[in-house]
Amino acid sequence: MKPTVQFSAPSPTDPAKPLFDPSQTAIVVIDLQLRRRGITTIVLCGIASGLGVDTTACEAFQLGYEVIFAIDAMTGFSEAEHAHVRDVIFPRIGRIRETSASAAVFGDGPAAPPA
Repeated sequence: MKPTVQFSAPSPTDPAKPLFDPSQTAIVVIDLQLRRRGITTIVLCGIASGLGVDTTACEAFQLGYEVIFAIDAMTGFSEAEHAHVRDVIFPRIGRIRETSASAAVFGDGPAAPPA
């Protein structure tokens, strides 16, 4: 005899889960555009190393991109937070470089879009 699975309607106390997550849609669109252009490495900087930069870096890393952190072009909400992300999180998912070293790998100008 096969087991029977009973499904019930959600109750008002069940946590709500959105059916549409705009951040995931944005990630898919950006990923598509980067791959169409043959971009495999991204350089990240930003205001909140422990809130925005690290989240973006994790998404990029999970999608298979090489991640470079322009460490002198970012900060955190506190020195302790920034130091932790810089010393513990970033080295696990990418390379830490100064802005001048990061910019040098790109040559004279932006890449042309695909035909």
